[in-house]
Amino acid sequence: MNQTILYHLRELEIAKNPRDPRHVMPNFSEKDHLILDIGCGIGQTLVAANLENNKLPIGIDIDFESLLYGKKKFGNITFINGASEHLPLKGCLFDMIISRVSLPYTNINESIKEISRILKDNGKIWLVLHPFSMTIKNLMKSIVRFQFKSIIFNIYVFVHGIVLHSWGWQFPFPTTKRYESFQTKSKITKMLKSNGFKNINIIKDRHFIVKATK
Repeated sequence: MNQTILYHLRELEIAKNPRDPRHVMPNFSEKDHLILDIGCGIGQTLVAANLENNKLPIGIDIDFESLLYGKKKFGNITFINGASEHLPLKGCLFDMIISRVSLPYTNINESIKEISRILKDNGKIWLVLHPFSMTIKNLMKSIVRFQFKSIIFNIYVFVHGIVLHSWGWQFPFPTTKRYESFQTKSKITKMLKSNGFKNINIIKDRHFIVKATK
């Protein structure tokens, strides 16, 4: 079993345990029938939610092996291979879209545009993002451990987050073409409003949680 799947299995245990300080889960209403989890992994958040039979959970992820594992283990979830910047789904389709700490690893401008496109009017979103403090913590940890490749990448994340906050620009890390950034309350609010979202509620406590309706 590869390390990515092992990571998702650990995340499943966290999602099932409300006493774990890393635990964070969305709440679903009776009206939330068609639900999409972006960056679903093996489907751990949807599994831990214990959804009623009248709901149709769909998970999308770029990692094909994680999706195969999820499909074998959790037959009530429909899994799709794809990226959040180019969702292979029709518009105005979903009642609720969730994403737990996956959008910070994408071109978040494009991801939010796609989320808005496929969400129904009055549909809801629940996102968990990366705060600035997490980026600083990771950078300092790599410096203390003299992990030079990690230092360089975390400097990129730091600069990328500042550029995103200040000017809204995004650019991938040159060698891997991988995105990562931290988010700020003011910038994510501006992004959501410009893509038709309202009733924006942001909670920054143990987690950076964003809720909104379209």
